[in-house]
Amino acid sequence: MVGQNTTTSVRSYRLSNIDMIRGLVIIIMAIDHVRDFFMVASVLDPMAQPDISVSLYLTRWITHFCAPVFVFLAGTSAGLMARLSKYDHFQPIYRLYFWLF
Repeated sequence: MVGQNTTTSVRSYRLSNIDMIRGLVIIIMAIDHVRDFFMVASVLDPMAQPDISVSLYLTRWITHFCAPVFVFLAGTSAGLMARLSKYDHFQPIYRLYFWLF
């Protein structure tokens, strides 16, 4: 048929759901880090105060899960990409991993 675009995207191997969750994790961590900038006049550890707001508590609580989720999703993406790839592009990563551990 005339007018159909049959080209595929170069990044079609990416899973958009994993990328969106990783982006959400980055945004949550950015909010937590920016909070330090805006709370300059307050104490160093706002969680030590008994009268903190619920939003501050929930932001600090959820950030404890951000780094493990981000690393898990990065490993999941790498594993899925390795399984879909014809070639073993991850050989240097495996060598580095075994060298470090």
